[in-house]
Amino acid sequence: MDPSTVALGYFRPHNLTNWVEFQELNESARDLLRKPQAASYELGIGIVPVPGEDKAVVLASVILMNAQSRGIIRLRSNDPDAQPIIHLNYLQHPYDRRVLIEAIKQTLDLMLHSDLPVSTQIEGPTSTSDEDILQFLREAVVPAWHAMGTVKMGKLDDDMACVDTEFRVIGVEGLRVVDMSICPVVPRYISQESYT
Repeated sequence: MDPSTVALGYFRPHNLTNWVEFQELNESARDLLRKPQAASYELGIGIVPVPGEDKAVVLASVILMNAQSRGIIRLRSNDPDAQPIIHLNYLQHPYDRRVLIEAIKQTLDLMLHSDLPVSTQIEGPTSTSDEDILQFLREAVVPAWHAMGTVKMGKLDDDMACVDTEFRVIGVEGLRVVDMSICPVVPRYISQESYT
């Protein structure tokens, strides 16, 4: 059996701008989320072989894009070795909850009505009600990162710069960095063709 196969897509519910949760956002957030290429969530589907068996499981993950919830980080004390206090505040904002609830509903619908030659046994919310999906999210939500912004692009006289404007690693001949680590901010827009 082939190794894991992953399909990714970026989506936005068609009725997003009609939601109360959307209407209650500030104007700049609404302007960003109205842009044709601003995704609400990323969907990943992987077909993963079960080790030692002639079968596979289908895994689906939903990643919130353009989150409105904001976490808090504070110093625990004046001791520089003390771990900071971190409250991630996932699902704190009503808009984030609505996007994830709708994304889970769409994902469940896709999984239940797909032509995959598999028996359907879904581990997830106990029903498709908003309340059951939200309870599932509270128990299952974890951070998801697209690592980036770790390699600064800059001029040769910048002590913090790792690569020049041609992606060449400064001080190392024949080596370039050509991945997301050179991007200074999280990309939030995708091509129009990625939408359903």
